[in-house]
Amino acid sequence: MSSFAFSVLILFVFIFAFIAFSSPFEALEWWAGWQETPTAVGDHAIPTTTDRPAPSHNLVYLTGIGGFSRDFLPQRERNFVNALKERYPNAIIVDDVFPYSATNNPLDGHRVSAWLWAKLHRQSKENNLLAVLLINMRNMLQYTVSADRRYGPVYNAGVAEAVAWGLVRRGYVPDGRPIYLIGYSGGGQISVAISRYLEEVFQVPIYIISIGGVMSDDPGFKTVAHVYHLRGQTDLVPLVGYVWYPSRWPLFFNSNWNQFKRSGRLTHIDMGKIQHTGSGGYFTTSRQVPDGRTYLQKTTDVVADIIESGQVAA
Repeated sequence: MSSFAFSVLILFVFIFAFIAFSSPFEALEWWAGWQETPTAVGDHAIPTTTDRPAPSHNLVYLTGIGGFSRDFLPQRERNFVNALKERYPNAIIVDDVFPYSATNNPLDGHRVSAWLWAKLHRQSKENNLLAVLLINMRNMLQYTVSADRRYGPVYNAGVAEAVAWGLVRRGYVPDGRPIYLIGYSGGGQISVAISRYLEEVFQVPIYIISIGGVMSDDPGFKTVAHVYHLRGQTDLVPLVGYVWYPSRWPLFFNSNWNQFKRSGRLTHIDMGKIQHTGSGGYFTTSRQVPDGRTYLQKTTDVVADIIESGQVAA
């Protein structure tokens, strides 16, 4: 190995260690009151009536670890959200929560390192693999904070607050109808983790649609109404949750995950030969399933079937 390559490796290890060490700090600073969320949603802020027509559905989309801010979604994911908006024009659809921040603070927001993340984001859009890797690595570590029993409750309460405010801001009034959290990749874990807080605040069933979701043995499984887990046959990323969190193994019979599985509230949906991301991923329009639909159309159809009836037409 050349001295230059060794230096780059050492620098990368240092950056990784620093990001890993500082990962819980944002959530803890928010909990301690050192950071403020844009708008807090407490019980007193939840409306009981509205002049708006009742929405057809209540949907929340949480992006994967490639996310950057509450205003940005990768184009393929944006196409998916737009497809949902076209299908459900009268639905409340929250798509502006950045789930890899306890305060919904974008990577280029109010943080010392904003300049660095903004530069990496620009480079990632030019397919700079190192920039993509660093953003994914940073968000992956926030995912581990969400799944951590020590810091997770604080982190997840912050994300749940951002989701709750996103719903209320769009005119949401709890009326007994469910909220659907649609989580892609790491967004699957965070959907489960925040579900218990949303259920407690709004007193409505919380359903989760996991699209290639990577999930831990989270306490949220105790209260979530149902999880629909979509996974392509060539998508190995969701298996990371199984390997990374041994409490999901059958040996741990009474873990949250295994009790949840036995309860019958978990539905696995085979998405065929779909990959986790890229041109062969769930949201691509360049490949088709045998019946002629694009992968994006199939994913949208499966999600719509769940939302409308709980029945899945593969």
